[in-house]
Amino acid sequence: MDKTFITIKDRSNLVEFMKYTIVGCINTADYYLSYLIFMDIFKFSYRISFVLGYVVSIVGSYFFNTYFTYKQKPNLKKFLLFPLTYVPNFIIQYFGIILLVDKINMNSKLAPVITALVATPITFFVMKYVIKK
Repeated sequence: MDKTFITIKDRSNLVEFMKYTIVGCINTADYYLSYLIFMDIFKFSYRISFVLGYVVSIVGSYFFNTYFTYKQKPNLKKFLLFPLTYVPNFIIQYFGIILLVDKINMNSKLAPVITALVATPITFFVMKYVIKK
């Protein structure tokens, strides 16, 4: 009888999730830097800066996740579908940041960090489905 607690499939999913988390950290840093640049240098509102920073980070995220996390070949169809995997993440973060900044009076530089932590696990499963399908 095998006494391992984690099956090979479970290990594979765990490794994939760890890679996704690493890419997510890189992507979040990319987004957050863009967000701050749009807000502090270009003087856009935090809402517009959020949307623009988010758009900037999606392209890099596609290639990192395709090659590193899921070990797939990129293609045009998946590239065009990829932003759809971010819809749940975008909705959670966008409305979360508005709630935190406008209703709870949280600093607009801290709110995106909090909302990213909440939305990340949800996006993992949606993205995995689209990229590996």
